[in-house]
Amino acid sequence: MGEVAARTTGQDEPAPASWARPAGWAPVDLHTHTTLSDGTATPTELVERAAAAGVEVLAVTDHDTTEGVAEAVEAGRARGLRVIPGMEVSARLDGRVLHVLGYFPPAALGALGAWQAARRAARRVRVERMLERLAALGVPVELAAIMQGADPRRAAGRLHVARALVAAGHVPTTHEAFERYLGAGKPAYVEDEVPDAAGAVALIRDLGGLSSVAHPLIDGHDARLDALARAGVEALEAYHASHPPEEAARLAAAARDLGLLVTGGSDYHGDPPRGPGAPPSDAPAVPPRLGATGLPPDAWARLDAALAARAGVSAGGG
Repeated sequence: MGEVAARTTGQDEPAPASWARPAGWAPVDLHTHTTLSDGTATPTELVERAAAAGVEVLAVTDHDTTEGVAEAVEAGRARGLRVIPGMEVSARLDGRVLHVLGYFPPAALGALGAWQAARRAARRVRVERMLERLAALGVPVELAAIMQGADPRRAAGRLHVARALVAAGHVPTTHEAFERYLGAGKPAYVEDEVPDAAGAVALIRDLGGLSSVAHPLIDGHDARLDALARAGVEALEAYHASHPPEEAARLAAAARDLGLLVTGGSDYHGDPPRGPGAPPSDAPAVPPRLGATGLPPDAWARLDAALAARAGVSAGGG
């Protein structure tokens, strides 16, 4: 997810009240997170929640890792739910944060191992540097508070630091943690070393995957769609749970004009929704948004055919 300065919404926030999957739309959710990045549900728990929400096709798209996919695939088989291997790749475009969703055939997962290990190490170094800055500001957080009990495969990030700040009593909400310390330009912010848009797209393509720009509206890239198409991206996440429905329709039309496929997803991180831009911690809980958006049937049919072509199987065959 993106820098707070470039967004009006955040990682754990609820979907707009107007989002409920329209009748007849494909019950798919192609943007979700687990405890292997900054989600609060294990891969198995995520699959169980998706099945309970009526989702039939789920993409697990943790940040810079596919470590949770195998477990999710097995859980999906037990539940009769199709799981698409995915990943949300951190990148930049014109100096702004960019996230590119990659959807991969199962055979591509083994090739990601070395790359994932390097990214985990880089993310840990970034967290350590943020903790050094926080200590200098008089709001110390121990690395152990972030890493203790965590799955060693997890890719740590700013949201984990924000949650630790809340747990230590330094701020009341993760939203305030980003606003005061961790957002872009704030005193504890540390720049992440990530590829440019073309590099992220090339990484996904070289692994046999299909690339989609994540939440372009809330990351401020809706005016850069031409540049993203030139960088080789193949799809656009028009239907994101934080995009108002009328804006989602506009983005879907723009994708069609550019010859791009359309994806959609909740960006689910767990229940209750909390994070940058989320309600205060004492606000009433909102209904889970997992599976809230779905996709129009024609958009899903085109996307499913493209995914099947990458995997060398018939559309809908997993």
